[in-house]
Amino acid sequence: AVESTSKLMCESFMTSTSPSSGGVRECQHCGTLSKDLMQCSGCKAVAYCSKECQKLAWKTHKHSCKEAATKKLESAGKQQQDRMEALAARLQQRNERPVDYGLSGETIWEEACELARSE
Repeated sequence: AVESTSKLMCESFMTSTSPSSGGVRECQHCGTLSKDLMQCSGCKAVAYCSKECQKLAWKTHKHSCKEAATKKLESAGKQQQDRMEALAARLQQRNERPVDYGLSGETIWEEACELARSE
């Protein structure tokens, strides 16, 4: 039963993502093919033709759905953390002053003017 459920989920997902399917998906519960199926709001991997089919399939789908949703949240959290770290690094770089070698723009300009006058 588990193997057939996994196979059905895989086939349903492949049907929904196949470029040749023309947007037609298969109901996870009854197998109805349609472009107008409702996608599972938790995992987004399966679709149903009606609320009734979704309710009937929930008992078997809920375990894989919760697992998929948890993985998505963990992945999104990691991506958000990476973006925040990159932003913090950029802000830190902006706030750091460059090393002063005594060559400020004004000093260089004054030296250039002095050289020009002496020539």
